[in-house]
Amino acid sequence: MARRPTRSALLLVAGVSGIAVGVYLPWVQTNPSFPSTAEVPTVLLDGMLPGIRGLDFVLLGGAGLVAVLYVASVGEGARSVLTVLSGLGTVLLCLYRLFATPITGFDAAIGFDATFVPAEGWYLTVLGGLLLAVAGAVQRPDNPVRKTLRTALTG
Repeated sequence: MARRPTRSALLLVAGVSGIAVGVYLPWVQTNPSFPSTAEVPTVLLDGMLPGIRGLDFVLLGGAGLVAVLYVASVGEGARSVLTVLSGLGTVLLCLYRLFATPITGFDAAIGFDATFVPAEGWYLTVLGGLLLAVAGAVQRPDNPVRKTLRTALTG
């Protein structure tokens, strides 16, 4: 009889998939809530087009490492810690890339209420990183976070 996947395995697969798809999709777009009369600079920023470049390889490498560790027979404690670190690292790199993208020569900014805002790829990658962090936290049987999260998820 086939073994039923656990919730942490499903969270892990969803997190890795979210990162893999999110790094390909665009990360930055012009703010859709700006009025049509607003001045928006005609500029092509890194992350406005789909594709894999820059820090995307680091994010894919971290997600791939977690997937390989889950399949390989690595200790549960090490796998849990590396999964949490990979998830949190993904979220931090997403925040860094969003707010550290330079726009020289323009009075424009990137942020949540600026000329340029995060696009669907950025949100999907952050969600994937958060799912990895939660999956790593619930993997360890002796982890006190596991009991709290399990109670919260099951009701």
